[in-house]
Amino acid sequence: IPRAKRKVLVETILTAVKEGKLKAYNHPIGFPVNTEDYQLSKEEIANILTDTIVQVTVDSVSGSEATDTVIREITFDDIMRLTFVEEWYFDSASFQMEKRVNGIEFSYPYLNEYGEFMGYKRLFWVWLNEIHLSGIEA
Repeated sequence: IPRAKRKVLVETILTAVKEGKLKAYNHPIGFPVNTEDYQLSKEEIANILTDTIVQVTVDSVSGSEATDTVIREITFDDIMRLTFVEEWYFDSASFQMEKRVNGIEFSYPYLNEYGEFMGYKRLFWVWLNEIHLSGIEA
């Protein structure tokens, strides 16, 4: 997706989640879920969208380390990965294929205190369609 269109998509969905227009879900190990047990409250969403960064700086003369804590909101510019749950439809007679996006997971790069990339941190899942995940096969 081109950056401008991706920005509209991500910002629209994040705004709807913050305003309570779309529900967000979080599973402890990142599985796509949409059950009430894993639905996030507005307070939980606000906490997830706030990143606390501990930065370590090293004095070039003495070699001593100093830490600084920065708290900031996660925005579109931070989100580098989208994961989708989709339904695919294929018509073997016409060779036409369609897909429908049912859910999106947002992730951003996680850096350690030295600024080194450690992986992607999952934020939450958002469901765009009412589906029951128990009936979907990977």
